[in-house]
Amino acid sequence: MQTITFSRVGDLEIKFDLDVPADITGALPAVICIHGGGMVAGSRNEPGSARLTDFIRDFALSRGFLFISTDYRLIWPSTGLDIIDDVKTLFAFLADPSFSETYLPTGVSLDAARIVALGGSAGGYVARAAGIY
Repeated sequence: MQTITFSRVGDLEIKFDLDVPADITGALPAVICIHGGGMVAGSRNEPGSARLTDFIRDFALSRGFLFISTDYRLIWPSTGLDIIDDVKTLFAFLADPSFSETYLPTGVSLDAARIVALGGSAGGYVARAAGIY
């Protein structure tokens, strides 16, 4: 697993964790897991959601998907629109060819047309917003 900063807002670095399946090459699909917490609490590595995140990660990796667990700005002082902007920024970061060239092993790239975003509770709402906006 590697932790990657995909955005900076003031002094805040917004990050995601990336896991790559072993021994697979080519253009791979990805699962993006977005944490819950009512949009006011939580993080990509929150202990309370680790069991579900671990299950999804293991399932995704076993089927040849990249796995991404992401953070976003939390409400107050940020807004819901800021959170949507964070997810849009994440998608743009991942779709840029330099992402695959910089962070993925040789012979592996992200197929940006095959990304699923999901989350629990507020993370599910953020995932839905990612698909709409």
